[in-house]
Amino acid sequence: MKRLLLLLPSLLLASCAPSGNAKPTIVASFYPISFLASSIAGDKYDVVCLTPSGAEPHDFELTPKNVTTLYDSKAIFVNGLGMESWVDSLQESLKEKTVTLSDGLPTKTIDSRIDPHVWLDTRLYEKMAENMATSLAKLDPSNVQFYRDNCATFSKKMADLREYCHKIADAFEDKVIAVNHAAYGYMCNEYGIEQLYINSISPDEEPTQKAIEDILKAVEERGIDTIFFEELASDAVAQKIAKETGAKTESLNPLEGLTAKEEREGMDYFSIYRQNMDKIARSKP
Repeated sequence: MKRLLLLLPSLLLASCAPSGNAKPTIVASFYPISFLASSIAGDKYDVVCLTPSGAEPHDFELTPKNVTTLYDSKAIFVNGLGMESWVDSLQESLKEKTVTLSDGLPTKTIDSRIDPHVWLDTRLYEKMAENMATSLAKLDPSNVQFYRDNCATFSKKMADLREYCHKIADAFEDKVIAVNHAAYGYMCNEYGIEQLYINSISPDEEPTQKAIEDILKAVEERGIDTIFFEELASDAVAQKIAKETGAKTESLNPLEGLTAKEEREGMDYFSIYRQNMDKIARSKP
């Protein structure tokens, strides 16, 4: 028995060792980061997204299984800017292989707090893709051109998305949207839209009475006919305001994650971004 116990650690290590054909793993914190990783890494790495489908990334906390995945990975990619509160608690060895893709990007603030939703600015998201390609090239120098080519393809798709969205935005002036979560500032800034919000940076924060009163007043005075809510967060306050004002409610996806339905339908960053702009265009004013 003692001999078996002595052998057990080595047996476990042997059973957990990857086969010669297994691809190395990289970890992404939540959907927009995993989408970048898959787009740039291609078939060179297995990409593991820590935040499960349908979960709110603002509230995500690491499990022991997640920590094991982090240790087994070649690199950990995060957005930064406060989206991943768990990063500060990582062991130093894990912090050393963590890449913050928002480093060096210009940011916006909401209520004197940094707005972390930089991936909704298509040019900033494109820069994050470049940062991803640079990091992967350092990890895997033999495939530098592969990552550069994938990044160039991604940039072309981003340019097509911008063209689509600008055509929509050119058709309206003084567009105002009312949202339950102030997640859309970067997108609104890019396309000349004013964002009025109930909750601030986090969708689960309790809204202030003033915020509710301001939205009620804006709906009446500015002819807003739609209260947008986030699919992965509670829509209770949005529904209450809609009921009081006669406005309708509609979902708007900040691309923090996909629902199971969106995944089944094969939707991704590009298709959902277009869908968001289409919904905004149909709203008043």
